[in-house]
Amino acid sequence: MGATKLLIGLLVAAVLWGVVPASAQTSLVQPFFGSYEGTTATEAATSEMRDLTVIIRPFDEEGFSVRWRTIIFKADEEAGRGRTQVIYFKPAKDAPGLFAATPPDEAAGLASNIPLEGRPFAWARIAGKTLTVNVLTISETGDYTVQAYDRTLSDGGLALSFVRRHNGEIEQRVSGALKRTGD
Repeated sequence: MGATKLLIGLLVAAVLWGVVPASAQTSLVQPFFGSYEGTTATEAATSEMRDLTVIIRPFDEEGFSVRWRTIIFKADEEAGRGRTQVIYFKPAKDAPGLFAATPPDEAAGLASNIPLEGRPFAWARIAGKTLTVNVLTISETGDYTVQAYDRTLSDGGLALSFVRRHNGEIEQRVSGALKRTGD
């Protein structure tokens, strides 16, 4: 009994002092692991339909990867055009629920940890049932774009909310529902 109280006390002290065991970070992201598919629509007047696939998997010992493929269908096009992206994340030191994208030489992702190199800078956070991936891109002229992908756990899948801001102004909003298709 005394050892149990000591262990609980040490765990509480570690959390209060900002030291988060790796297993705590893993347990935060674990409910999101799986494959998801669905359809989304923009909130613009000329709505585009999108087929979306998202795969969230463990990466390294404590991190995770997010891979997503979007196929955009416009009314005036016969075939959709697609794009696939992947970002690998590792837990941020002493910050529960916060994850940093790995540098491109550590994993074959799109993100960089130095945004002025011309590659996107990405980070993720988990707050409750929502996994948010933020991607910051800075142009050669200093203009910036921030894309925020909120993926919220729902019954049988994920609710998606995407917002793209250019120099602080909202350029696009996309929302949709994705069903879990596998683990």
